[in-house]
Amino acid sequence: MKYLKRFNETFSDPWDDITSSYDVGQLLDLIHFKYGRDFLPQSSKEFDEDEGDYNPDDIYDTIRLELKESGKMDDFLQNYQTYAIERDENDPFHWRHRQKEMEKFNKAFNDFKNESFLDYFKKDSADDKITLDFIHRLEKVKDNNPYHIENIMQDDGRLPMWMSKAADTAERGSRSEYYSKIYVVKFDDVDILICNDRHNLVNAQTRAPAGEKKCVNQWKLFIGSDESKLCERIRSKESYRKKLFNLIDKIYNDDNERKRIERITNQINPAADLL
Repeated sequence: MKYLKRFNETFSDPWDDITSSYDVGQLLDLIHFKYGRDFLPQSSKEFDEDEGDYNPDDIYDTIRLELKESGKMDDFLQNYQTYAIERDENDPFHWRHRQKEMEKFNKAFNDFKNESFLDYFKKDSADDKITLDFIHRLEKVKDNNPYHIENIMQDDGRLPMWMSKAADTAERGSRSEYYSKIYVVKFDDVDILICNDRHNLVNAQTRAPAGEKKCVNQWKLFIGSDESKLCERIRSKESYRKKLFNLIDKIYNDDNERKRIERITNQINPAADLL
């Protein structure tokens, strides 16, 4: 230890705290972890050349001088403890690394639950295969989307006629429901309607709303056709329905962005205002 604080000392230099916590080798390792192996060349040279036979005060002073000259002194004084934790978390032999990996595993496991967890063990049903068929169709879409996609809530559209045959889809245990997005996709053979309606759960005792954080997505999927009068709900795995919804959402937004750029470029004349 380089410095010993007096019993009645009330002020300490942050640099003193650092040098009293790390020997020269540990301090250089921490700085090299954060700023790179080529940082502090003079301090590293002195430390390597002396091979353990050195005055630590001299190298501490050289490190401090190089940190000031590089402009990193204030950053290191304020954040060296955070950088030390980052270094430990990146060291596979340190307990902090193992703890971080365990936390990541626990989070992933907790996220992989409910219906999505059970989906992993289920064989694909007939409804699953229908959903996968539409996913495969849409995954082939690149720049030009051949399918008409309508966002009912945003485009002031109307539900397709065949949806009038759909039974009441309200779920038990919900106080109310609302739809943030409803997409209708028209294929050559049939249409599909998919929505991420959210059910606002209620307290079982007070019947009061449980709050926004308690809302749950349902990812409902229907298939239908005005010509054949088909109207059926597809009860495939939640993970499949969610994937299909996100895929449609991406294609719809990409189409809108492409059309926006086309509207702009069509109005621009490269030959205009040329001197």
